[in-house]
Amino acid sequence: MLDIDVFAKLLRLDDKWSVTDASFDEKEMILRLRLGPPRGTEFPCPVCGSSCKAHDFRERTWRALDMGEAECEVTARVPRVDCKKCGKIITADVPWARKGSGFLFSFEERCVAMAKAMPMSRVAELMGVSADTVMSMVGRHVDDLTEKMDLSGLRKIGVDETSRGKGHDYVTVVMDMVTKKVVYVCYGSNFNTIGRFCNWMVRHGGDPYEITDVSCDLDKSFNLGVDVFLPNAKVTYDKFHLLSKASEAVDSVRRTEQAKDKDIKRMRYPLLRRPKNLTNEEKERLGSVVTDNHDIGLAYRMKESLWDTYQLGSKEDALDHLEHWIRWAYMKGLVPFHKVAKLIEKHMDKILRWYDSKLNNGLLEGMNSVIQAFKRSARGYSDPQTMINMIYLRCS
Repeated sequence: MLDIDVFAKLLRLDDKWSVTDASFDEKEMILRLRLGPPRGTEFPCPVCGSSCKAHDFRERTWRALDMGEAECEVTARVPRVDCKKCGKIITADVPWARKGSGFLFSFEERCVAMAKAMPMSRVAELMGVSADTVMSMVGRHVDDLTEKMDLSGLRKIGVDETSRGKGHDYVTVVMDMVTKKVVYVCYGSNFNTIGRFCNWMVRHGGDPYEITDVSCDLDKSFNLGVDVFLPNAKVTYDKFHLLSKASEAVDSVRRTEQAKDKDIKRMRYPLLRRPKNLTNEEKERLGSVVTDNHDIGLAYRMKESLWDTYQLGSKEDALDHLEHWIRWAYMKGLVPFHKVAKLIEKHMDKILRWYDSKLNNGLLEGMNSVIQAFKRSARGYSDPQTMINMIYLRCS
Protein backbone atom coordinates (compact mmCIF):
# COMPACT_ATOMS: atom_id res chain seq x y z
CA MET A 1 0.00 0.00 0.00
CA LEU A 2 1.38 3.41 -0.97
CA ASP A 3 1.76 6.11 1.70
CA ILE A 4 0.25 9.26 0.15
CA ASP A 5 1.63 11.48 2.94
CA VAL A 6 5.17 10.68 1.79
CA PHE A 7 4.37 11.80 -1.75
CA ALA A 8 2.82 15.03 -0.44
CA LYS A 9 6.11 15.82 1.30
CA LEU A 10 8.16 14.90 -1.77
CA LEU A 11 6.05 17.24 -3.92
CA ARG A 12 6.27 20.00 -1.26
CA LEU A 13 2.56 20.75 -1.50
CA ASP A 14 1.10 23.72 0.35
CA ASP A 15 -2.09 23.61 2.44
CA LYS A 16 -4.28 24.17 -0.63
CA TRP A 17 -3.35 20.80 -2.13
CA SER A 18 -3.06 17.19 -0.99
CA VAL A 19 -2.42 13.78 -2.55
CA THR A 20 -5.82 12.10 -2.83
CA ASP A 21 -4.71 8.86 -4.46
CA ALA A 22 -1.57 6.97 -5.46
CA SER A 23 -1.39 3.89 -7.67
CA PHE A 24 1.35 1.87 -9.32
CA ASP A 25 0.97 0.13 -12.68
CA GLU A 26 3.45 -2.76 -12.53
CA LYS A 27 2.95 -3.67 -16.18
CA GLU A 28 3.70 -0.19 -17.56
CA MET A 29 6.02 0.73 -14.64
CA ILE A 30 4.22 4.01 -14.01
CA LEU A 31 3.50 5.59 -10.64
CA ARG A 32 0.37 7.76 -10.81
CA LEU A 33 -0.38 10.40 -8.21
CA ARG A 34 -3.66 12.28 -8.05
CA LEU A 35 -3.87 15.70 -6.36
CA GLY A 36 -6.80 17.78 -5.30
CA PRO A 37 -7.74 20.74 -3.09
CA PRO A 38 -9.97 20.50 0.00
CA ARG A 39 -13.59 21.46 -0.64
CA GLY A 40 -14.17 25.21 -0.37
CA THR A 41 -10.52 26.19 -0.92
CA GLU A 42 -9.99 29.64 -2.40
CA PHE A 43 -7.16 30.34 -4.85
CA PRO A 44 -5.26 33.53 -5.75
CA CYS A 45 -6.06 35.11 -9.09
CA PRO A 46 -2.93 34.71 -11.29
CA VAL A 47 -3.44 38.28 -12.60
CA CYS A 48 -4.24 40.44 -9.58
CA GLY A 49 -3.64 38.07 -6.68
CA SER A 50 -7.11 38.41 -5.19
CA SER A 51 -8.46 35.40 -3.29
CA CYS A 52 -11.16 33.78 -5.44
CA LYS A 53 -13.54 30.86 -5.33
CA ALA A 54 -13.24 28.06 -7.85
CA HIS A 55 -15.59 28.36 -10.82
CA ASP A 56 -14.91 24.83 -12.12
CA PHE A 57 -12.06 22.34 -12.50
CA ARG A 58 -10.11 20.95 -15.47
CA GLU A 59 -8.01 17.81 -15.19
CA ARG A 60 -4.36 18.02 -16.22
CA THR A 61 -1.36 15.66 -16.05
CA TRP A 62 2.35 16.42 -15.59
CA ARG A 63 5.49 14.33 -15.85
CA ALA A 64 7.47 14.13 -12.61
CA LEU A 65 10.95 12.80 -11.91
CA ASP A 66 11.20 9.03 -12.11
CA MET A 67 11.10 7.08 -8.88
CA GLY A 68 13.55 4.25 -9.28
CA GLU A 69 12.84 2.62 -12.63
CA ALA A 70 9.25 3.79 -12.73
CA GLU A 71 7.97 6.87 -14.50
CA CYS A 72 5.89 9.18 -12.37
CA GLU A 73 2.80 11.11 -13.44
CA VAL A 74 0.95 13.73 -11.43
CA THR A 75 -2.70 14.40 -12.26
CA ALA A 76 -4.71 17.20 -10.67
CA ARG A 77 -8.05 18.94 -10.99
CA VAL A 78 -6.89 22.50 -11.72
CA PRO A 79 -9.41 25.19 -10.78
CA ARG A 80 -10.55 28.05 -12.94
CA VAL A 81 -11.21 30.96 -10.61
CA ASP A 82 -13.97 33.53 -10.91
CA CYS A 83 -12.15 36.81 -10.21
CA LYS A 84 -14.62 39.58 -9.42
CA LYS A 85 -11.86 42.20 -9.53
CA CYS A 86 -10.64 41.27 -13.02
CA GLY A 87 -14.10 40.31 -14.21
CA LYS A 88 -12.74 37.14 -15.78
CA ILE A 89 -12.68 33.41 -15.28
CA ILE A 90 -8.99 32.43 -15.28
CA THR A 91 -7.08 29.16 -14.80
CA ALA A 92 -5.26 29.27 -11.46
CA ASP A 93 -1.54 28.62 -11.19
CA VAL A 94 -0.31 25.45 -9.52
CA PRO A 95 2.71 25.49 -7.18
CA TRP A 96 4.47 22.45 -8.68
CA ALA A 97 4.73 23.42 -12.38
CA ARG A 98 5.21 26.36 -14.70
CA LYS A 99 2.12 27.71 -16.46
CA GLY A 100 1.62 25.84 -19.72
CA SER A 101 4.32 23.25 -18.98
CA GLY A 102 3.68 19.52 -18.92
CA PHE A 103 6.50 18.89 -16.42
CA LEU A 104 7.06 19.51 -12.72
CA PHE A 105 9.56 22.21 -11.71
CA SER A 106 11.86 19.51 -10.35
CA PHE A 107 11.86 17.67 -13.69
CA GLU A 108 12.71 20.83 -15.64
CA GLU A 109 15.41 21.77 -13.13
CA ARG A 110 17.03 18.35 -13.51
CA CYS A 111 17.02 18.62 -17.31
CA VAL A 112 18.52 22.14 -17.21
CA ALA A 113 21.22 21.05 -14.74
CA MET A 114 22.17 18.16 -17.01
CA ALA A 115 22.18 20.43 -20.09
CA LYS A 116 24.97 22.44 -18.45
CA ALA A 117 27.26 19.43 -18.72
CA MET A 118 26.16 17.41 -21.77
CA PRO A 119 24.50 17.77 -25.19
CA MET A 120 20.75 18.23 -25.16
CA SER A 121 20.28 15.07 -27.24
CA ARG A 122 21.94 13.07 -24.46
CA VAL A 123 19.80 14.77 -21.79
CA ALA A 124 16.70 13.92 -23.83
CA GLU A 125 17.77 10.29 -24.09
CA LEU A 126 18.41 9.93 -20.34
CA MET A 127 15.23 11.75 -19.28
CA GLY A 128 12.94 10.09 -21.82
CA VAL A 129 11.81 13.25 -23.62
CA SER A 130 12.59 14.85 -27.00
CA ALA A 131 15.56 17.16 -27.62
CA ASP A 132 13.12 19.93 -28.60
CA THR A 133 11.48 19.60 -25.18
CA VAL A 134 14.86 20.02 -23.45
CA MET A 135 15.60 23.05 -25.66
CA SER A 136 12.30 24.60 -24.57
CA MET A 137 13.13 24.01 -20.91
CA VAL A 138 16.55 25.61 -21.33
CA GLY A 139 14.96 28.56 -23.14
CA ARG A 140 12.48 29.14 -20.30
CA HIS A 141 15.27 28.89 -17.73
CA VAL A 142 17.38 31.42 -19.65
CA ASP A 143 14.41 33.78 -19.93
CA ASP A 144 14.03 33.65 -16.14
CA LEU A 145 17.76 34.12 -15.67
CA THR A 146 18.04 37.15 -17.94
CA GLU A 147 14.80 38.71 -16.68
CA LYS A 148 16.36 38.98 -13.21
CA MET A 149 19.65 40.37 -14.51
CA ASP A 150 20.64 43.68 -12.88
CA LEU A 151 23.09 45.76 -14.93
CA SER A 152 22.87 48.93 -12.84
CA GLY A 153 26.48 48.52 -11.68
CA LEU A 154 27.98 47.62 -15.04
CA ARG A 155 31.03 49.80 -15.80
CA LYS A 156 33.67 47.71 -17.63
CA ILE A 157 32.89 45.29 -20.44
CA GLY A 158 34.71 42.99 -22.83
CA VAL A 159 33.29 42.34 -26.31
CA ASP A 160 34.19 39.44 -28.56
CA GLU A 161 32.64 37.30 -31.28
CA THR A 162 32.46 33.55 -31.62
CA SER A 163 31.74 31.54 -34.74
CA ARG A 164 28.30 29.95 -35.11
CA GLY A 165 28.88 28.34 -38.49
CA LYS A 166 30.83 28.57 -41.72
CA GLY A 167 31.52 31.92 -43.31
CA HIS A 168 30.85 35.22 -41.58
CA ASP A 169 28.32 33.76 -39.17
CA TYR A 170 28.99 35.04 -35.67
CA VAL A 171 27.48 35.44 -32.24
CA THR A 172 28.62 38.41 -30.14
CA VAL A 173 29.33 37.94 -26.42
CA VAL A 174 29.58 40.78 -23.89
CA MET A 175 31.17 40.12 -20.50
CA ASP A 176 31.21 42.11 -17.27
CA MET A 177 34.96 42.44 -16.74
CA VAL A 178 34.50 42.83 -12.97
CA THR A 179 32.25 39.85 -12.22
CA LYS A 180 33.66 37.81 -15.16
CA LYS A 181 30.15 36.77 -16.23
CA VAL A 182 28.39 37.00 -19.59
CA VAL A 183 25.75 39.75 -19.52
CA TYR A 184 24.62 39.81 -23.16
CA VAL A 185 24.66 37.53 -26.19
CA CYS A 186 23.20 38.25 -29.62
CA TYR A 187 23.32 36.94 -33.16
CA GLY A 188 25.50 38.98 -35.50
CA SER A 189 28.68 41.02 -35.25
CA ASN A 190 28.37 44.55 -36.58
CA PHE A 191 27.92 48.22 -35.73
CA ASN A 192 24.36 47.72 -34.46
CA THR A 193 25.46 44.98 -32.06
CA ILE A 194 26.66 47.59 -29.56
CA GLY A 195 23.41 49.53 -29.97
CA ARG A 196 21.36 46.41 -29.25
CA PHE A 197 23.48 45.78 -26.17
CA CYS A 198 22.75 49.32 -24.96
CA ASN A 199 19.00 48.74 -25.34
CA TRP A 200 19.36 45.51 -23.37
CA MET A 201 21.37 47.31 -20.71
CA VAL A 202 18.70 49.99 -20.26
CA ARG A 203 15.97 47.34 -19.93
CA HIS A 204 17.97 45.78 -17.10
CA GLY A 205 18.60 48.90 -15.08
CA GLY A 206 21.91 49.96 -16.64
CA ASP A 207 23.03 53.22 -18.23
CA PRO A 208 25.25 53.14 -21.36
CA TYR A 209 26.66 56.54 -20.39
CA GLU A 210 28.15 54.97 -17.26
CA ILE A 211 30.29 52.45 -19.17
CA THR A 212 33.88 53.62 -18.63
CA ASP A 213 36.00 50.91 -20.28
CA VAL A 214 35.62 48.52 -23.21
CA SER A 215 38.07 45.77 -24.13
CA CYS A 216 37.71 44.54 -27.70
CA ASP A 217 39.65 43.52 -30.79
CA LEU A 218 40.49 45.67 -33.79
CA ASP A 219 37.13 45.13 -35.47
CA LYS A 220 36.02 48.42 -37.08
CA SER A 221 32.31 47.80 -36.52
CA PHE A 222 32.73 47.20 -32.78
CA ASN A 223 34.82 50.32 -32.38
CA LEU A 224 32.43 52.50 -34.37
CA GLY A 225 29.58 51.13 -32.26
CA VAL A 226 31.44 52.04 -29.06
CA ASP A 227 32.09 55.57 -30.33
CA VAL A 228 28.41 56.10 -31.15
CA PHE A 229 26.58 54.25 -28.38
CA LEU A 230 29.06 54.37 -25.47
CA PRO A 231 30.37 57.95 -25.65
CA ASN A 232 32.04 57.94 -22.21
CA ALA A 233 33.86 54.64 -22.68
CA LYS A 234 37.57 54.36 -23.40
CA VAL A 235 38.65 51.43 -25.57
CA THR A 236 41.51 49.11 -24.70
CA TYR A 237 42.54 47.05 -27.68
CA ASP A 238 42.88 43.47 -26.54
CA LYS A 239 46.55 42.60 -26.36
CA PHE A 240 45.99 38.99 -27.42
CA HIS A 241 44.37 40.09 -30.67
CA LEU A 242 47.31 42.41 -31.34
CA LEU A 243 49.86 39.70 -30.58
CA SER A 244 47.94 37.26 -32.78
CA LYS A 245 48.60 39.65 -35.69
CA ALA A 246 52.33 39.32 -35.03
CA SER A 247 51.96 35.53 -34.90
CA GLU A 248 50.18 35.60 -38.26
CA ALA A 249 53.10 37.61 -39.67
CA VAL A 250 55.60 35.04 -38.30
CA ASP A 251 53.59 32.22 -39.87
CA SER A 252 53.53 34.04 -43.21
CA VAL A 253 57.33 34.33 -43.15
CA ARG A 254 57.62 30.66 -42.14
CA ARG A 255 55.52 29.51 -45.09
CA THR A 256 57.60 31.57 -47.52
CA GLU A 257 60.88 30.18 -46.17
CA GLN A 258 59.57 26.62 -45.99
CA ALA A 259 58.75 26.77 -49.70
CA LYS A 260 62.46 27.53 -50.32
CA ASP A 261 63.93 25.14 -47.74
CA LYS A 262 62.19 21.77 -47.32
CA ASP A 263 64.27 21.05 -44.20
CA ILE A 264 62.14 23.57 -42.27
CA LYS A 265 59.34 21.27 -41.19
CA ARG A 266 57.04 21.02 -38.20
CA MET A 267 58.11 24.46 -36.95
CA ARG A 268 54.77 26.26 -36.97
CA TYR A 269 53.82 25.70 -33.34
CA PRO A 270 57.32 26.12 -31.85
CA LEU A 271 57.52 29.49 -33.61
CA LEU A 272 54.08 30.64 -32.43
CA ARG A 273 54.15 29.42 -28.84
CA ARG A 274 55.84 31.23 -25.99
CA PRO A 275 59.28 29.80 -25.09
CA LYS A 276 58.10 28.76 -21.61
CA ASN A 277 55.50 26.45 -23.18
CA LEU A 278 57.99 24.52 -25.35
CA THR A 279 59.55 21.16 -24.61
CA ASN A 280 63.34 20.88 -24.47
CA GLU A 281 63.34 19.19 -27.89
CA GLU A 282 61.22 21.98 -29.40
CA LYS A 283 63.50 24.64 -27.88
CA GLU A 284 66.53 22.95 -29.43
CA ARG A 285 64.94 22.74 -32.88
CA LEU A 286 63.69 26.32 -32.60
CA GLY A 287 67.13 27.61 -31.67
CA SER A 288 68.65 25.89 -34.67
CA VAL A 289 66.08 27.29 -37.14
CA VAL A 290 66.14 30.90 -35.90
CA THR A 291 69.95 30.83 -36.01
CA ASP A 292 70.29 29.28 -39.47
CA ASN A 293 67.44 31.09 -41.24
CA HIS A 294 67.78 34.89 -41.19
CA ASP A 295 64.17 35.84 -42.00
CA ILE A 296 62.57 33.33 -39.66
CA GLY A 297 64.94 34.34 -36.88
CA LEU A 298 64.13 38.01 -37.41
CA ALA A 299 60.39 37.38 -37.53
CA TYR A 300 60.54 35.34 -34.33
CA ARG A 301 62.52 38.02 -32.47
CA MET A 302 60.08 40.72 -33.62
CA LYS A 303 57.12 38.68 -32.39
CA GLU A 304 58.74 38.10 -28.99
CA SER A 305 59.73 41.77 -28.76
CA LEU A 306 56.11 42.80 -29.21
CA TRP A 307 55.20 40.65 -26.19
CA ASP A 308 57.69 42.75 -24.19
CA THR A 309 55.42 45.78 -24.71
CA TYR A 310 53.25 44.53 -21.87
CA GLN A 311 56.11 43.77 -19.49
CA LEU A 312 57.48 47.31 -19.10
CA GLY A 313 57.21 49.58 -16.09
CA SER A 314 55.16 52.44 -17.53
CA LYS A 315 53.10 53.61 -20.47
CA GLU A 316 55.91 55.98 -21.49
CA ASP A 317 58.39 53.09 -21.66
CA ALA A 318 55.89 51.09 -23.69
CA LEU A 319 55.43 54.02 -26.10
CA ASP A 320 59.21 54.25 -26.64
CA HIS A 321 59.36 50.49 -27.15
CA LEU A 322 56.57 50.48 -29.75
CA GLU A 323 58.01 53.43 -31.66
CA HIS A 324 61.36 51.59 -31.83
CA TRP A 325 59.56 48.39 -32.87
CA ILE A 326 57.75 50.20 -35.70
CA ARG A 327 61.02 51.62 -37.08
CA TRP A 328 62.57 48.16 -36.79
CA ALA A 329 59.68 46.58 -38.69
CA TYR A 330 59.92 49.05 -41.58
CA MET A 331 63.72 48.94 -41.81
CA LYS A 332 64.08 45.15 -41.95
CA GLY A 333 61.80 44.73 -44.93
CA LEU A 334 59.63 41.81 -43.81
CA VAL A 335 56.39 42.77 -45.55
CA PRO A 336 54.00 40.86 -43.22
CA PHE A 337 55.30 42.95 -40.31
CA HIS A 338 54.68 46.20 -42.20
CA LYS A 339 50.95 45.57 -41.76
CA VAL A 340 51.40 45.04 -38.02
CA ALA A 341 53.43 48.25 -37.76
CA LYS A 342 50.71 50.24 -39.57
CA LEU A 343 48.11 48.76 -37.24
CA ILE A 344 50.09 49.85 -34.18
CA GLU A 345 50.65 53.35 -35.59
CA LYS A 346 46.93 53.76 -36.24
CA HIS A 347 45.77 52.52 -32.84
CA MET A 348 48.67 53.43 -30.56
CA ASP A 349 46.56 55.18 -27.90
CA LYS A 350 44.09 52.32 -27.57
CA ILE A 351 46.88 49.76 -27.40
CA LEU A 352 48.67 51.68 -24.66
CA ARG A 353 45.37 52.14 -22.81
CA TRP A 354 46.13 48.71 -21.32
CA TYR A 355 48.55 50.38 -18.91
CA ASP A 356 45.60 52.30 -17.43
CA SER A 357 42.83 49.69 -17.57
CA LYS A 358 44.75 46.37 -17.41
CA LEU A 359 41.87 44.88 -19.42
CA ASN A 360 42.18 42.13 -21.98
CA ASN A 361 39.92 39.53 -23.56
CA GLY A 362 41.87 36.54 -22.27
CA LEU A 363 38.91 35.21 -20.29
CA LEU A 364 36.57 35.79 -23.25
CA GLU A 365 38.97 33.90 -25.52
CA GLY A 366 39.03 31.03 -23.03
CA MET A 367 35.24 31.10 -22.91
CA ASN A 368 35.20 31.09 -26.71
CA SER A 369 37.08 27.78 -26.59
CA VAL A 370 34.48 26.38 -24.19
CA ILE A 371 31.65 27.59 -26.44
CA GLN A 372 33.20 25.99 -29.51
CA ALA A 373 33.74 22.75 -27.56
CA PHE A 374 30.10 22.38 -26.53
CA LYS A 375 29.00 23.48 -30.02
CA ARG A 376 31.06 20.64 -31.53
CA SER A 377 29.73 18.22 -28.91
CA ALA A 378 26.19 19.13 -29.99
CA ARG A 379 27.25 18.91 -33.68
CA GLY A 380 26.31 22.53 -34.16
CA TYR A 381 23.10 24.49 -33.61
CA SER A 382 20.75 25.06 -36.53
CA ASP A 383 18.93 27.82 -34.64
CA PRO A 384 21.06 30.80 -33.46
CA GLN A 385 18.79 31.27 -30.44
CA THR A 386 19.64 27.76 -29.19
CA MET A 387 23.35 28.59 -29.22
CA ILE A 388 22.65 31.92 -27.48
CA ASN A 389 20.65 30.12 -24.78
CA MET A 390 23.46 27.62 -24.23
CA ILE A 391 26.01 30.42 -23.83
CA TYR A 392 23.82 32.09 -21.21
CA LEU A 393 23.25 28.73 -19.48
CA ARG A 394 26.90 27.73 -19.28
CA CYS A 395 28.68 31.09 -19.05
CA SER A 396 26.44 33.44 -17.04
